[in-house]
Amino acid sequence: MNASIHPSTSVPQAELASDAGRQVLTAIVSELCEIVPAQIGGNFVLASAGRLRSSLGRATLDAKIRRRLGVKIENLHSLRTFGELEAALAAGSSGGAAAAPQAPPTSPTDRRQLVSPPNVGLLPERLPGKPGLGCGIDLESVSALPETNDYWEEPFYKVNFTPAEIAYCVSQSNPRMHFAARWCAKEAFKKCLPAYALWEMKSIEVVRGEAGRPYLQVIAEDGTRTAPVALSLTHSEDWGLAIVVSEAERTPLAPPGPTVFAKESRVGMAIGLVALVCSLLALILALSHR
Repeated sequence: MNASIHPSTSVPQAELASDAGRQVLTAIVSELCEIVPAQIGGNFVLASAGRLRSSLGRATLDAKIRRRLGVKIENLHSLRTFGELEAALAAGSSGGAAAAPQAPPTSPTDRRQLVSPPNVGLLPERLPGKPGLGCGIDLESVSALPETNDYWEEPFYKVNFTPAEIAYCVSQSNPRMHFAARWCAKEAFKKCLPAYALWEMKSIEVVRGEAGRPYLQVIAEDGTRTAPVALSLTHSEDWGLAIVVSEAERTPLAPPGPTVFAKESRVGMAIGLVALVCSLLALILALSHR
């Protein structure tokens, strides 16, 4: 690799398709796949090695490309090979230059007063979807999140978490454990409501209420609103887990009758299903530690 290319240096827009841009891109993929750069060619399958096998790994790749090359590739998660990744970069299929880094707040008071950035797009007046209950669940290994000495500057955390979320997590004794739970909450929300699947992770925020109970809010150009979903998250030193449940459409109140009882039965079945899933996951985690 050309010694003049530093991994953390942002490459000018005019050089993205040049050898310099390719070397930086190769270095990023090499780092995440844990292989030497010489093994990466146009036909190299991104999901064949290392951290790029998971959605969290792809999110890390996205963050590093934004930081080092100043570009967002919209269809990054659907790209299969390194050649496709190069072509997407050269074709300029990006959302524009990355935002300038923000200096971390210097005091706890400043951190509490941070306002999350707006997302590109407008929040729907009501959550889209078919009538009935929706459920999303996600489980992630804490060790899969990037290790760093500075969570404010590490690209993965800057791209996927709001300043308020970072401030909370870094105040804990094991920040990655809390980041993992919040990552799972965002993934579970997208699974519960697929209309938000392409939204930026940073535009979905886990907020702690006055009593410490977490809830989700979505951030758009027309404001920030609480998502009408129920959130439950948990974590251990090794795993993060979150479940999101929503009812996309509510029917008007009606006198007690068979219809109401049937609806209550469906709600009960959904809650029971969520409990069963949690029990199975707990059993799997227990068996994995034996």
